[in-house]
This record gives sequence, structure tokens and C-alpha cells, in this order.
Amino acid sequence: MSQDKPTSNNAASSLSSGNTDPGTTTAAATPSPTPLLPSPAVVPSDSISTSPAPQQEDLPAKKKRKGFEGGITIGPDVNIASSMKMGRIGLGAGIILRYHFNDRWSVQTGAILSKKRYGATPDDYHFDYPVTYTKIDADCNVLDVPLNVSYTFLEKKRNRWSAVAGASSYFMLNEKYDYFYANGTKRSHAYKNQNQHYFSVLNLGVNWERQTGSRLKWSLQPYVKVPLGGVGQGKVKLYSAGLALQVTMGKR
Repeated sequence: MSQDKPTSNNAASSLSSGNTDPGTTTAAATPSPTPLLPSPAVVPSDSISTSPAPQQEDLPAKKKRKGFEGGITIGPDVNIASSMKMGRIGLGAGIILRYHFNDRWSVQTGAILSKKRYGATPDDYHFDYPVTYTKIDADCNVLDVPLNVSYTFLEKKRNRWSAVAGASSYFMLNEKYDYFYANGTKRSHAYKNQNQHYFSVLNLGVNWERQTGSRLKWSLQPYVKVPLGGVGQGKVKLYSAGLALQVTMGKR
């Protein structure tokens, strides 16, 4: 028992002086390493986009078709009297003026010099005296002044289809008539600026128009002209049908 005390004192002395076991002391004093986490990336504030999500661009609004346009017209026609015999081919050419109220409706006028050639029977003419001729050949220069209304019923890309209706006034500039008689003789009569017929012809047609430039357009218009009264020196009811080529310049 006398030997145990020194051992205990030595142990206490050893602890107080710091002379501990190196392996044991290092293990107790060294903390366990903490794993390093990657730092979050820093994004510059000016590189963050604050613009709204892209949207579909608005298409430009379609311009309404309104205003004047003018141009020329030319084309052949067939003219025939009410007996529907001896029809002849003529030609018309002139200027036109059109005003568009909107994309659908427009009104048109103009001045068209037309060559009206036709043959007629005695029943087609209305004279105040009895006649003995067998037929008449007519060759007339007529100023046709139309007043038409047009409605566009179909539009696709650069093409438009329209219905046309209205009336024409005929101003008979020059009239020449050859009268043929049963005995083989012929007599001729000519008249100048003697007959004017206001709104005496009904106009009906269909117009196909093609836009070729920003302002240039051309169209084809088949039409018929139905008499509302007699025209010329013999008050003949004259029917016409033709095809007009029109070239116009105006608002798109």
C-alpha cells in the first residue's frame, strides 16, 4: 500500500504538466474537417433580362379602299337589234372614272366612243310612215356615258371579283343608214348629233380585277347592254354584249 501513492501522484503530476500521450491528445484536440461546399455563382444584375416574354407582332391594319381612280377602257362588242338577226361586231374605247366608298362599293362613270354596227329588219325600226325596204345596215358612232354601281363580292390576294349594274346614256354623234329595197336599189341617209337618249340602256356585267403594282390595276369585264328604249333615227332597240379591258391607276 505504501507503493500505490507515488504512482497516483506521478499520474496527477503528469496530467498537470501536460505530459500526456501525444496520440491521445492530438486526436482529442483536432476537430474533424468540414467539407467545403461550392459557393453559388454570382450573376451580374445588369445581365438579368427584365423584358417581357416575346409576343407575336401585330400585323399592320389593312388599308381601306377609298378615293378616286381613273383609267382607260377598250374592247369589242356585238350589236344586234330586237329581231336578233344580222348582228355585227363593233369596238369601244374611252376613259373611265371610279370612286371607291370602301372595299366593297364603288361608282363609275366615263366617256366611251363606241362603234355600233348592226343590221335590222323593217320590224326593228319605228317610223311614222309606211316603209318598203327589206333591211337596213347601220353604222353609228355613239358616245356612251355610263353610270354604274359596283359591288365586290370576292377578294383573294391581288384579285377582286365584282358585280356591276347601271345605265348608259347614248349620244348619237354620227348615224349612217343604208336602206335596201326589194327591187335591188339602195338609198343612204346620214344624221349628225340629232339623237340623244338619256339612261336608255341597262348595263349588267362582272368585273375581274388584278393588282399588278402599288397603284396600277387592270381588269376584264364581260357585259351586256339591254335596251330600255329605242335609239337612233329609227328608235331601234339595240342589244350589245362585249368584253372590256380596263387599266386604272389610283389608291391601292
